[in-house]
Amino acid sequence: MSCEEIIEKNCNINLDIKKSDLDNSCEVLNSYGCEILLYSGINNFPECQSLSDENSLLLHTSFLIQYKTFSLMCIKDENNDYCPFSLTQLTDSKIKNDTMYIQAIKNNCNSTYCKENTLIHVNDLLTYYEDLENLNYTKDIKANNKGLIKVKEILNSDNCTVQNHSLQYQIEDRANRINKNFIFLILNILITFIIY
Repeated sequence: MSCEEIIEKNCNINLDIKKSDLDNSCEVLNSYGCEILLYSGINNFPECQSLSDENSLLLHTSFLIQYKTFSLMCIKDENNDYCPFSLTQLTDSKIKNDTMYIQAIKNNCNSTYCKENTLIHVNDLLTYYEDLENLNYTKDIKANNKGLIKVKEILNSDNCTVQNHSLQYQIEDRANRINKNFIFLILNILITFIIY
């Protein structure tokens, strides 16, 4: 079995995903095989140990790009809904033109989780593409970088501020904690009266 086949066997990432398959498809990200590849690298597998350092780095970086691209599709907001930009990456996306695509990116600004996690993935992808460029591997890098840089610019712009959604979420979270503390206090008082 080749190194590429071992990688696919341990972390079978398929970027051709439809929305109806998204929940099941995203589960692969937490699989044992994917985590070994992500955190320990491909050299953990005997089939990959005979590769030259350059080929090993190229293959591992390619895996990281595929993993992060796939992860980008699986980002969810505070309400456990998929982020607008994540949904644009699906094969059955309803995004038909650049205007709709940019609007989906801007819609990520409505959620702190969507904005911050998308930026993390985009920054990681830009770093991995830079690593590939340093290995003199230039296939499709410029086009991918251009799109990622545009996403980063929109999400970092002054116009991309999380509105009331995150504030409302913080207020509700704080209210829930206050209610739990109040209930705990009442129970303690009742227990104290019962004991004494």
